[in-house]
Amino acid sequence: QRATDAEAVAWLARRSGWPLAADLTSGMQSAGMSPTEALAYDQVLQEPIVADGLCPDVIIQFGEQITSARLLSLITSAASGPCVYAVFTDAPGRHDPSACVSLAISCSPAAAVQALAPVFFPASPPALLTTPSSDAAAITAASSPTQACRGLVGLVQLSAAAHTAYCRRLHINGLGPAGLGRPGRLAEPFVAVRVAAGLRAGAGLFAGNSMPIRDLSMFPPPPPGPLPGQEGPRRRAGWRRVGSMRGASGIDGLLAGALGYSDGIDAPVTLLIGDVSALHDLSSLHTIRHARHPFTMVVVNNGGCAIFSYLPIAAHPDVYSPYFDAPHGVNFGPLAAAFGLEYRRAETPDEFDQAYAESQASDKHFLIEAVTETSFNVALHRELGTLCARAVRNLVLPSLAWSWHGRVEAPDSVPGQRGAPVVLLHGFLGCKEDWKAVAAGLQGRHPVLVEDLPGHGRAACGPPGGGGSF
Repeated sequence: QRATDAEAVAWLARRSGWPLAADLTSGMQSAGMSPTEALAYDQVLQEPIVADGLCPDVIIQFGEQITSARLLSLITSAASGPCVYAVFTDAPGRHDPSACVSLAISCSPAAAVQALAPVFFPASPPALLTTPSSDAAAITAASSPTQACRGLVGLVQLSAAAHTAYCRRLHINGLGPAGLGRPGRLAEPFVAVRVAAGLRAGAGLFAGNSMPIRDLSMFPPPPPGPLPGQEGPRRRAGWRRVGSMRGASGIDGLLAGALGYSDGIDAPVTLLIGDVSALHDLSSLHTIRHARHPFTMVVVNNGGCAIFSYLPIAAHPDVYSPYFDAPHGVNFGPLAAAFGLEYRRAETPDEFDQAYAESQASDKHFLIEAVTETSFNVALHRELGTLCARAVRNLVLPSLAWSWHGRVEAPDSVPGQRGAPVVLLHGFLGCKEDWKAVAAGLQGRHPVLVEDLPGHGRAACGPPGGGGSF
């Protein structure tokens, strides 16, 4: 992670108008660095209309591992076809588990943009790359965006709709049903949003594995400043450091890793960690007092390994508990006292906001225990997914204007095919190949006509010379 790399990628997104899907660990997520950021892309990609039908021609990835499973699934699916999937990273080794990378270049993101900018924009010099990274105003002024790309840039609008949907449900930045106060129960997505949005200036964020890193990735906070027409606290814009320990280490050693991360970046750090992960690394609690910077440890205590509640195994209570959910019944208050940490327990959104704001304004080390309930969180995650999918559909479906200009001449009869002619039309974001199996079954009995609708497959948008858009 380097600020210069983030600035270079943000400049490319702003200058090109291409949608930007910023991974949590890039430090660019919800940082307000590009108006083309698809803020809630993970939520958009759960809607089959988008996930199954989106067919990008080119995907450019800067950096290595991707947190979002839905984004990785889209990339893998697209790269199995004609899509060009290029990866620019200076990380050691090559991370390509699906063996679908078309082009792998070993270089930093900033160096990649330096090389690509004159090719993409030959008439416009890449002003960013000659601008000191500390001069944010000059960077913004030098990076006026080009006309937005058709089609794909719609991901930004879809993402905004999904983001508003879950912020409204979680009562983020004052959004919520009229007359309805903030919910009294503390929700894990709410904790993730507040932790990311409320970091002190210059601090780093460390994402624990299991549900914390997933919630941080799936539910980015609002961009800097209040949402349009809403009152709320303003948040500092710009890149921030985000660390994680993904891979075979699982939930072991996360606290020690976060402390090392704070020492490495020479800055305060907030760690969002699950209760079982914290229990696996209790021996590291005594090292917090030796941290050179204020350290905040937010422990989401849902009573066990709640991540398995989202999986099919939860439907089998005879084996689910205690073999998968691993209930522990631990109260972290006495542990915090034993190691000399400031302790706050939060069971409501207001209690959490107060405790977290106090920790970010203090020079002391804090352990905040966010107490949640598993069945409520599982139901809430599913409700948020439904709300986001509905928001995406409500934006996409009314915008469709179906029309087909043209005529197809078919013979009155085809030798050996006695049935009536059959016309097979695919759906939105489909193509004629969707009917391949059905057409094969009809062959020999009916004349079959299978066509790509305008703007789909190999068909152009609209009639020749006419307008067409998606």
